[in-house]
Amino acid sequence: MEINYEIGTINNVSGEGGKHQFVSLDLQPALTNKQLEKRIEQSTTLTRADIRAVLSELRYIIEQSLIAGRRFHLDGIGYLSLSAGMSLPVGDGKITGKNIYLRGINFLPERELLTAVRSNVKFRQSKTTSRSTIYEEEELWQKVEACLSTNRYVTVRIMREHFTLSRYVATKWLSTFVAEGRLVKDGTSRHAMYFRVE
Repeated sequence: MEINYEIGTINNVSGEGGKHQFVSLDLQPALTNKQLEKRIEQSTTLTRADIRAVLSELRYIIEQSLIAGRRFHLDGIGYLSLSAGMSLPVGDGKITGKNIYLRGINFLPERELLTAVRSNVKFRQSKTTSRSTIYEEEELWQKVEACLSTNRYVTVRIMREHFTLSRYVATKWLSTFVAEGRLVKDGTSRHAMYFRVE
């Protein structure tokens, strides 16, 4: 399975007027606990209750190891370790443990895992975009009106495809037009349709 990607650009990098391109991956949702339990159950002799107990204990051991200042190593997967930051004391005060805070938890994969993923992962350019074209309200409304002259209604999908909007921005614009009394929402929450108010 290929992973969709988009190429984005940041303008005026470091205030020097240059451009910096970056890759944005369209990642799929993580497996739920139930999905993970089911997959392990199908390939082992463990029951779901056994798997749930092992995962719960593993999480507890990871938590306690990190609290104690240890790196946690899971063979074949990688290492977890803490990342810390520091806030400067007020005035000329001395830096103490109170000035140190947890920034996050780092993950360092083992080379074998990284190599296996690297040699099998494939990418393709996304056909849709997560970034939206920026419109003034009246400019977009005129486009919506033109669309409604040939269609009975608009949907989030239609807004995304016709006007290059992300799902979030398309939903936000439709909600704005409903709140202003220009559109009325009908259908279900999963299949909402927006009609022009006559």
